[in-house]
Amino acid sequence: MSGVAFTPIRQARASGEIVSQIERAIFDGELQTGDRLESERELAERFGVSRITVRDALRVLEARGLVHVKVGASGGAFVSDTNVDQVAESISTMIQLRRMTLSGVAEARTVVETATSELAAARGRSGHPADRADRREGPVRRTRAGPAHRGEHGLPRRGSRCSEE
Repeated sequence: MSGVAFTPIRQARASGEIVSQIERAIFDGELQTGDRLESERELAERFGVSRITVRDALRVLEARGLVHVKVGASGGAFVSDTNVDQVAESISTMIQLRRMTLSGVAEARTVVETATSELAAARGRSGHPADRADRREGPVRRTRAGPAHRGEHGLPRRGSRCSEE
């Protein structure tokens, strides 16, 4: 964690800039799932802000599902694993608040599916280890999750394996 280059904040809403910098470090792979962030005191010194400002930023990151905060002797802020349910809840909330339309969701889905297909094709050509493991499990088949296999937000339940309907 100490190798990540954070810079002091020069913004009216300092916690927002802290969130942006930590997000960027996670998205760029400088911080990995399970990594422990520095203590609030150390982060406050590195960013040049108060501990309260750091605590506010950590709450935002926690609400976004990027970090989880543990209390106690072995506690601290840790980079979280991705959580599909939390993403689905966020999208659902945005739709309910009318900040996102169903056509916007469909458009985003198209973008994600295209990028995912390209990545899968590239991995298939490159011999990516994850791709080889999938091939050992047998042929990949396209599935559609029916109502019995869908979670609360209409997404396929984690681990559900449905055959073509």
